[in-house]
Amino acid sequence: MRSFGGTPRTGGVQRWSYFGKLQWEVRTGEISFIELAMRVGQSQYAFRTDSCGLHRANGLYLNPTFSMYLMATKNLAFGLTLGYEYDNVLLKPEQFCLEALPNERIGVTEGPIQYFMIGLSVSARFRKGEEPMDYY
Repeated sequence: MRSFGGTPRTGGVQRWSYFGKLQWEVRTGEISFIELAMRVGQSQYAFRTDSCGLHRANGLYLNPTFSMYLMATKNLAFGLTLGYEYDNVLLKPEQFCLEALPNERIGVTEGPIQYFMIGLSVSARFRKGEEPMDYY
């Protein structure tokens, strides 16, 4: 927690998300496919500091994603995922025993924790292939 400027704090933030996932995928070629997915559930946060103790917060979790995959075998594909995460949990100075968050601009209101994500992804299936792939 070094980002608190001149106010040293020891501690951490832990997050748990419980969700259900709805997805749709379509083949775009012989060895490629795309996937659209939406995860909906609940996030739980635990904010811990040495001087302030433990503060917990819960909120709605939303995570729409778009992924593009290339198939390595019938059951294994590697891809790139782009997404957006939204947790309806506020990051407040009180959770860290502060009067204000450092570098906070005047007039900026507190909002939910949210961020964009980009990452490498793996898609695996556990089924027997009917016939060998023709592109080897």
